[in-house]
Amino acid sequence: MTHRAVIACLLTLLAALPAAGETLDTGSFSDSGGAVGRRSDGGVVLVGASEGAWVAYELTPPPWAVSFSLALDWWLVRPGDGCALYVYDHAATGPDEIYGHPDLDHHWRLWQVSRHLGRFASSNPRFLLLDGGNPGGLRPRGPEGRLRVLVRVDGGVPLFTDELAVLEQLTVVYSDRDELWRPTSPDWSDLYLDADAPALDYEKDLLVAEGRGRAPLEYRDSARGRLMAERAALLNALQNAVVAFNEQVAIQLDPNELPGYRILESRELGDGFWNVRVGIPLNGPGGLAEHLGYHRILPKSGD
Repeated sequence: MTHRAVIACLLTLLAALPAAGETLDTGSFSDSGGAVGRRSDGGVVLVGASEGAWVAYELTPPPWAVSFSLALDWWLVRPGDGCALYVYDHAATGPDEIYGHPDLDHHWRLWQVSRHLGRFASSNPRFLLLDGGNPGGLRPRGPEGRLRVLVRVDGGVPLFTDELAVLEQLTVVYSDRDELWRPTSPDWSDLYLDADAPALDYEKDLLVAEGRGRAPLEYRDSARGRLMAERAALLNALQNAVVAFNEQVAIQLDPNELPGYRILESRELGDGFWNVRVGIPLNGPGGLAEHLGYHRILPKSGD
């Protein structure tokens, strides 16, 4: 066989190998909601406005793929809470208070939230299995063999507290192996924290914190002002949760990478102030334990 024939043969073999991943122009979304616009130079703009905005993508994993991960290239025009990445769970039977979203179909499950500008990759966990066996029983690949993912930015007060983000490209990486990290791995251990730590509600399995916010004086008697105060209180509560947790651990929790949370209470205090109480799961799928690489978060015994 000649040298040229060998090269041609190798190129043919390489072409026949399945691709490890694909990169999408984010403007090629299959569905959207809210204020969404395609950019002339590629990519898509999401304007949170008052209700939030999102784009969804349909992917066709190769038949050999067992697990997958995602990465998003993006930047934020106005400072805010960042982007949330969701995956469609074909096994879901009803809404989920923490990992679902009230404005989305109940099959959508939160995978990742990030304020890291430039690029963020899926974590918590990094890879998901396509056909089930994930935390919470999540099954991303549907009976038609397709995978659906969604990127969302929050709403708020237009031009003040709503998000304005530019999504440039979405990269999905497929693996022919089971890449899911599990708490049963020998590398995972339990994390023991103070039993009387005020922010840790072990009975409800939550990290709980409160925050207070107030609208600027010129907006305090308006609907816009109430939204601004409530949003400020939420951000303050999440920051307080991170501070309280980091007082307990050597491995610091990054406020830009919080897992799912839910609002436990939101109330107006008067004089333009709002108070918000949030709960962040300690254990279970997507909880703080998994996020930090531990099996469980437990209270220290009194012995």
